[in-house]
Amino acid sequence: MVGTALLGLFLLIATYTDMRWRIIHNSTAYSGTAAAWIASGWASWVGVDSAPAPPRVAAWYGLVSLPDSLLGTLACGALMLVAYVCFASEVGGGDVKLLAMIGGFLGPYDGLEAMLWTMVIAGVLAVLVLVWRVGTFRLASLLGRHLMAAAQGIRPALSDEERSVLRSELFLSPSALLAVVVVRFGWVGG
Repeated sequence: MVGTALLGLFLLIATYTDMRWRIIHNSTAYSGTAAAWIASGWASWVGVDSAPAPPRVAAWYGLVSLPDSLLGTLACGALMLVAYVCFASEVGGGDVKLLAMIGGFLGPYDGLEAMLWTMVIAGVLAVLVLVWRVGTFRLASLLGRHLMAAAQGIRPALSDEERSVLRSELFLSPSALLAVVVVRFGWVGG
């Protein structure tokens, strides 16, 4: 719970700055990653991390071992770096550092699960925003028109106006916050 609360604090700060100014500050991501490593190092040293501690104690602290924290940071950061390289106009450097920080707090397994949930939640939110902005009928009309063209073997092309209408802002910070809640409190699966 302590680790989750600390992670939640950093994610709330990142969400605020991302929604307000479209930036995730390096100070937030780097401080969060350092806090994850320090807390995990302390937990490993004292023996209250998830490996050697009794389940109640491990659940209370909610910290992974230092090797798991480092591996989580590396795994999540590396996958997000690939996404950054492949989708540079959609994924920002702050998003890479934010997900690496989450990996530092959650370890490799829960960190990667949180990263996947982040992408799913962000995608659903982007579609909802798109439906809200464009409208269900107009969106269905565009989709139907393009599906019909594709069925006829024609490569459908979007006009500049259609492209601008379909462009949806994607905020990963609030999605990451929701994803951590889903992963930490086991709201899905189990």
